[in-house]
Amino acid sequence: MKNFIEEKLAVDTVLQSVLRRIQELENLLQNYKKTTPKEKGSLKVTKNKNRYQYYIKSPETPKGKYLNKKSMPLIKELCQAYYERKVFKALAIQLKLLKKFTTTYELQSAETIYKNLNKGIKKHVIPLIYDEEKFSELWTKSNNNYASLAFSTESPELISTSGIRVRSKSEMMIADCLTRNKIPFKYEFPIKTTNGITLHPDFICLNTKTHQQFLWEHFGLMDNSEYAVNMVQKDNLYRKLGFSQGKNLIYTFETKQQPITSREIEAIIQRYLQ
Repeated sequence: MKNFIEEKLAVDTVLQSVLRRIQELENLLQNYKKTTPKEKGSLKVTKNKNRYQYYIKSPETPKGKYLNKKSMPLIKELCQAYYERKVFKALAIQLKLLKKFTTTYELQSAETIYKNLNKGIKKHVIPLIYDEEKFSELWTKSNNNYASLAFSTESPELISTSGIRVRSKSEMMIADCLTRNKIPFKYEFPIKTTNGITLHPDFICLNTKTHQQFLWEHFGLMDNSEYAVNMVQKDNLYRKLGFSQGKNLIYTFETKQQPITSREIEAIIQRYLQ
């Protein structure tokens, strides 16, 4: 799927990645402090020919007390503790460096430089990359005069809060959640593939931070065998065209007994579109 808007620079997601990494490291280091077993002494390892010999050093045995095969559980515990100390010490240093990095990196980003330009200069400048707001505006306006699939006379008239007619209450729920979270989307937008096939996914959504587009297909009659077969065929087509769930494609499912909920929709939006 080609971008609707060409950019001279790819969107910069470095800072977002670093912030996610900082959060992961903070959680990991915090949990490590809680779960690390009490030290039983420090480990000393020597090699005699092809055999390793293990000793435990403590204030009482500064030269080390030899650990025989019967002490293998203790040997393993000490080896693991030694390894974890080195890893988490390195991670703590990494965390410190990343936090220092974030304080200066954003100031040097192309988006920030353009945003802070003198207005007299900015009005004559063609940005090398659009900020979230401008890109979202252009994406929403691009190819906006499109024809979605026709509704039959028997179709219920369901209108989302953004004024878009949809085919089911679940699709209306998805549309309303997208609108509420300020996620730009197009309903049943026609996509022409390289082999001449035109697809009309339920939604095309934009992640304004990464400028990545996702197709969103909702399958609402999974307890209908014929419908489920058609779903599998559509999935096969998407995969042949290079779409995959989680990368540039979102699937949601429901049956009469297990309808989709707004909580599930919100979780998907948070994971892929924010």
